[in-house]
Formats: sequence, C-alpha cells, structure tokens
Amino acid sequence: MAPNDQDILAQVDGIISERGLQYGDPSESFLQIAEIWTTLLRAQLAPGQRVSASDVGLLMASLKIVRQANTHKRDNLVDAIGYLTIVSRLEERP
Repeated sequence: MAPNDQDILAQVDGIISERGLQYGDPSESFLQIAEIWTTLLRAQLAPGQRVSASDVGLLMASLKIVRQANTHKRDNLVDAIGYLTIVSRLEERP
C-alpha cells in the first residue's frame, strides 16, 4: 500500500468517527434513509421490495464516483471510500 493510501484510509476512519459523534451510528442513519427511499420509490419497486441500508451506501458511493469521473476532487474519493467502508461494516454485522 502506498503512503498516500494510508493517509486516505486514516482520513476516512476519522470522518466516519467524527460524523458518528455528530449524527449517531451511520447504520441507523442509513436505515432511516432506506425507509424514506423505499417510500419514495414504492411505485418502482416490486411488491414487498425494500431499499436496504447497504443500498443507501452503494448509491451514495455511486454519486461520488460519478462526480469524480466528471471532476477530480479528493473529497469525492474520500467520501466514496467512506460510504463503501460503512457498507462493508453493515454487511459484516450478524
């Protein structure tokens, strides 16, 4: 791993921790967002289908990836990695 890789990963961990202190556990926020998105997308979803907390993280990371593809900005990369880190943590939970 290159030294800059460690820097970006440390930055991501710091941001996730900081936001957790400000807004609470990201898994709770992602679950709340998933509920809202499920309601908003009800007409497009199959009966009984729901948006998951992991879907929220993947979609948010996708937003940052598209932004990065249009204009390089380190913040896009940091945020995308952060969202994917949260998805990884959500999917590791029992």
